[in-house]
Amino acid sequence: MEGSSASASLTTLSAQDADGSKEKGDICEYKIESEEQPFRISEKGELFALHPLNYSSSHSYVLSVLATDCSGKTSTSPLLVVVEVRQRCGREWNGACHTNGRRETKRSLITMIHSHMQACPPW
Repeated sequence: MEGSSASASLTTLSAQDADGSKEKGDICEYKIESEEQPFRISEKGELFALHPLNYSSSHSYVLSVLATDCSGKTSTSPLLVVVEVRQRCGREWNGACHTNGRRETKRSLITMIHSHMQACPPW
C-alpha cells in the first residue's frame, strides 16, 4: 500500500529444504538477489520496505529471493516475489457543487451535479 510504514512487515516468505537434514535443513538466511530494490528481508523471511512506497514512482516491484539452509546450501532457483503498490485512497466526494440559483433567506439549497463518492476498493 502506498505510504505504508517502512518498519511494518509486508509479508513473510517461507522456504523448505528438501534434503531431509533436520538440524542443517532449516533455512537460516534469505537474500534479495535483485539489485537496487527498496526492500530488505530478515533471516526469518520477513519482507520490509526500506522507505514508504509511492504509487506514482512505481506500481510494482519484482524481487528475486534466494534461501540458504543452515549448512550453507543456497537454493538453485530463486523465488520471484511481486510487490504491488496500490494507491492511497480516501473517502471523498468528486464532482461539482453549486447553488440552485434561488435566494433563500435562511439557507441556500445545494445541488450535486455529476458527483460521486470515491471509496477504497475492498482489498
